[in-house]
Amino acid sequence: MPRLPALLRYPCAVSERLERTILAACVVASVGFAALYLGSSLQRLTYPFELEWMEGGSLEHLMRVLRGDPLYVRPSIEFVPFPYPPFYYYLGAIVSKLTGPGLLPLRIISLAASLGTAWIVHRFVRRETGRVVFGAIAAGIFLATWRASGLYFDVARLDSLFTFLLLASLYRFRFAQGRSDLVLAAVLAFLAVMTKQTAAVVVAPLALWCAWADWKATERDLGRFREWDRFIAYGLVLAALVGTATGLLNGILEEHFLLHIVGAQQQHGILPHMVGWFLWRDLLLSVPVLSLAPLL
Repeated sequence: MPRLPALLRYPCAVSERLERTILAACVVASVGFAALYLGSSLQRLTYPFELEWMEGGSLEHLMRVLRGDPLYVRPSIEFVPFPYPPFYYYLGAIVSKLTGPGLLPLRIISLAASLGTAWIVHRFVRRETGRVVFGAIAAGIFLATWRASGLYFDVARLDSLFTFLLLASLYRFRFAQGRSDLVLAAVLAFLAVMTKQTAAVVVAPLALWCAWADWKATERDLGRFREWDRFIAYGLVLAALVGTATGLLNGILEEHFLLHIVGAQQQHGILPHMVGWFLWRDLLLSVPVLSLAPLL
C-alpha cells in the first residue's frame, strides 16, 4: 500500500512546523528591517544639510528657544512660526545642551522616538496576543514602513515624538492597573498634545469614555477602580494640564500662542478627495498586504 503524504499522515505536526517556519522567516525579516533602518538613520544623523523641507524651520524654532526669543510672534518676513505647540523645540533645546545646537539634537529626538514607538508596538502586541514573536514581527513591520512614510521617522520634525508619546499614552491607558497608571497616561497624552495638537482628536474621546464607563460601571465591574477614578485620574488631570499650559503660554510666555495653534489650523480646509487618495496611495499601494490583512 503506498504511503500517504506527510501532510495527510501528520497534518497537525506539518501545520505546526510550517507555522514555526513562517514565523521564523517573519522575525528574520523584521530584524533585517530594523537593522536597515537603524544603520541608515545613523548615517543620516550627522548630515549637515536639510533632509526634508521643514527641517530648516524646525532648526530656526530651536535657535529661537535657545536665544530666549518667543516662538509665537506676529508673522513677519524674518520669521513665521509653525502652527504646532512647542514641546518638541523645548526638548530639542535640552538635548542641544549635550550635543550643541543644530539639526543633530532634533534628529536624535526623532530617531530615539521612532525606536521607542517600535518598542511600544512590540509591547502592545505582545501583551494583547501573549506571544513574544508577534510583538517582534509587529515592531519590524512598523520600522519597515519608514520608506512608505516618506522617510520621516528620523528627520528634524515633531512627528516621531508625537507618535511615540501618543502611543505610549494609549499603551499605559490600555493596561492601567490603577489611578497612578491613568495619571501617567494623562501626562503622556498632555505631552503629545503639546507636541502636536491633533493628539486631542484621540485623547479627548478617551476622557469622555472614562466618564461614561465610570457612570455605567457597578462596584462589581469596577474591580480595582473605584467610582469616577478613571475620569478623575485621566480626564480631569489631562484637562487641567492642557488648560494650565495653554493659559501660561497664551497669557504669559507667548502672546499669540492660540492664534497660531488654533487659528492657523482653521485655514486648513477638509479635502474630501484626499481621503480616497490616502486610502488608495498611502495604504493600499504602499503596504498592500498589511492593508488587506485585517479583512481576514
